[in-house]
Amino acid sequence: DFAYSTMKAKLIMVLANAERIRAQENILDEQSRLFASERASIKGRIAAKQASVSQYSMSQADSTEIDLMRAELSEQKHETHAMLTNMVGEVSDIAPPPMTLVAWDNNPDQTYPVKIAAEDITVAGKEVAMREAEFGPHFEVSADYGRMNNRDNAGTIMVGVSIPLWSSESQRPKLAGAKASVTSAQLDQQSVKRDIREKLDHLRTQIDTSGKKIDLLANKEKQLSQGARAITREYESGKADVPMALKARRDALSTRFALVAEKAKHTGLIAEFNSYIVGDAQ
Repeated sequence: DFAYSTMKAKLIMVLANAERIRAQENILDEQSRLFASERASIKGRIAAKQASVSQYSMSQADSTEIDLMRAELSEQKHETHAMLTNMVGEVSDIAPPPMTLVAWDNNPDQTYPVKIAAEDITVAGKEVAMREAEFGPHFEVSADYGRMNNRDNAGTIMVGVSIPLWSSESQRPKLAGAKASVTSAQLDQQSVKRDIREKLDHLRTQIDTSGKKIDLLANKEKQLSQGARAITREYESGKADVPMALKARRDALSTRFALVAEKAKHTGLIAEFNSYIVGDAQ
């Protein structure tokens, strides 16, 4: 169950990244179009002696950042597609499922790693029981049927009892080792409990922080988009120039680029958190 839950979380993370990359590629395409419009405007203003060549050069330099980001996305896309092919046999455009943080009452006993550690204790306990049984007598019963020398049919039943006279020398060390294994497994479980509580507390903090960043970025994008529309209206009325209007739209797109990345991260964090809780594999 833990292996399945972990694999499901990994697939959700990969699907979220694939969706993020598609969205970010579209944003970069729109950014490129805005830069192209800006350079065309600057060229016209240079011809009209209303702008300098340096402005055109700066616009070209700024647009180079888009190419760098696109190259990085291409590398991420290749890796994501390879992971999807490895996991499901194909590159799919399936969106990740809606993620909701599962309820957890800070009880580490309800997590897969601690449950697995408890199984180790159970197995070690069975080893102790087996070693303790070596101290007791062993009863054996055997039966035989055949003909005797006078050709008469006959049957024999034999009952035997064996007592381990040398148990103190041969079995006690094995029993002591088995009991030590139980103690070791119990200590390991306590360590796992501490580690998993720390892990999940940290993940929950990351999820909360990511959620706040999503809200802030969404609000920032909204404000920038409203500002861009206002500047566009000012440009249309002759109160603002083209570069200013285009820059406002680029700023809004840059914020959306960050927002898309944060949403994918948030989905992945929730999927990872849920994968540790018993029952999420269902």
